[in-house]
Amino acid sequence: MENGVKVSVIMPSLNVAPYIRECLDSVCAQSLRDIEILCVDAGSTDGTLDFLRSRAQEDPRVRVIVSERKSYGYQMNLGMRQARGDYIGIVETDDYIAPDMLQGLYDLACRHDLDVVKGSFYRFTGDGDERSFEYAPIAEDKNCGRVLDPSADPSLMDLKSLYSWAGLYRRAFLEEKGVAHNETPGASYQDNGFFFQVFSQARRLYFTKKAYYYLRRDNPNSSINSSAKVYCMCEEYDFIRAFLKKDAALEERFAPMCARWRMYNYDFTFRRVAKQFKREFMQRYAADFRKLRDAGELSAATFSKTELARLERIMADPDLACFCELGRAELFDPPAGETEEDLRLRLRAAALALDAETDKNALLRRSAPYRLGKALLWLPDKLRGGVQCVRDHGLGYTLRLALGRIKH
Repeated sequence: MENGVKVSVIMPSLNVAPYIRECLDSVCAQSLRDIEILCVDAGSTDGTLDFLRSRAQEDPRVRVIVSERKSYGYQMNLGMRQARGDYIGIVETDDYIAPDMLQGLYDLACRHDLDVVKGSFYRFTGDGDERSFEYAPIAEDKNCGRVLDPSADPSLMDLKSLYSWAGLYRRAFLEEKGVAHNETPGASYQDNGFFFQVFSQARRLYFTKKAYYYLRRDNPNSSINSSAKVYCMCEEYDFIRAFLKKDAALEERFAPMCARWRMYNYDFTFRRVAKQFKREFMQRYAADFRKLRDAGELSAATFSKTELARLERIMADPDLACFCELGRAELFDPPAGETEEDLRLRLRAAALALDAETDKNALLRRSAPYRLGKALLWLPDKLRGGVQCVRDHGLGYTLRLALGRIKH
């Protein structure tokens, strides 16, 4: 323990005045007192930086580091280089943490001699009494509560756990493996590359079901409405792929999983980008996956048949795929000023959607559960019809009708 610091908490910030007080209060109030709080601010102009400086005067554990305004990754690496704790934790400055988070995770880390320990979290929206919370497990139940070696088993890689926050990382491990964030200027999602490096090299990883972290999900500045942000996810996965190329053993084990994560996160990005960028992004999606296909990284051992078929459709015709991926309301409701080419694509996508629904219904009618259910309902249905016929026409007419149908 260097200078008595058990955990260094890195808090990157840029113009988060509405959230910074609650966030920093939650870190300063931790039951684990032997911590340092590294507030790495990229020159905020909304009062965030002034607030951090005033808190640093009140609490000697708080250190303010003013960063150049380059990227999230640049701020994080700056903080990591100045950290002195045995473990490093990350808290995003529009979120907050439970009072016992650092103590709980640090105790687990020491008890099991861990490289990484990660807790579950809550997603929340709203403020004050109007807040709503949703529990989010950090990993599958079978992978919680035991020490894992992810470096030897890529199948342990779980999308739920890729976030860099909600955990602690042994500083000596990060330094030994040279783990650092991508510093591409202006980029986002740089926690993806960080955790991929961590996961592929850690020997002792632990997930706990206990939730300590509170993740805000209503920050209006978190959506992708800027053309500068459209390709950030693509750049991050190019960074990850370049990292794997440096080590042949890592590349062999993790390149297929990298391709799978790329698909999941490209889908996530497509859903979040503003409508005017969706078609452009889908073209990049198709181009990147053609390269992966040509490199032999779209493996049937990693992707399902359905996933591979969908990727083939995207690679074959990204413009049509863009329309097919739109929501039903968007697909069937023509926008004002639609071009003739867009109309053609939208109608083709609508036809494919209807065909898919027809095929799905036909498949359902041929399925054994459907046929069994239909058979079980046949007799009650006929009895109800017979009772109604007796009421309307009398018993004699109903019997003659039934006998006639039996004869035919």
